[in-house]
Amino acid sequence: MIQNVPKNAWVRYNVGQWMLGDGRFKKDAVLYLRAAINSQQLPIEVRGTAYKKLGLALMGVGNMTRAEESLLAALEQSPPDYQAYCLLSEVFDLMGRLKEAVQAEKSCSNLASK
Repeated sequence: MIQNVPKNAWVRYNVGQWMLGDGRFKKDAVLYLRAAINSQQLPIEVRGTAYKKLGLALMGVGNMTRAEESLLAALEQSPPDYQAYCLLSEVFDLMGRLKEAVQAEKSCSNLASK
């Protein structure tokens, strides 16, 4: 299905967002969001949010390890998407990493609303 969508990063990013928001297409959202992130066409200022949304999609399909990687990447972007801390808290909790979950929750409370 992804091969039928133009290789334009914005199109793939928007299709991935729509699929994620719809809720029925999380697995496909992973493909589209990853393709958008891998494109050099996606502007730097959107990458933090794109990685966060990819992390959310990966959580939706149950891949917590990859979700963690993507959410951490969201925090490394310029600008970072601090809402990734909120999702990381959930990921760490589901993985049984409670100390890290608490720390991520604190960072979420301190930074995500800014």
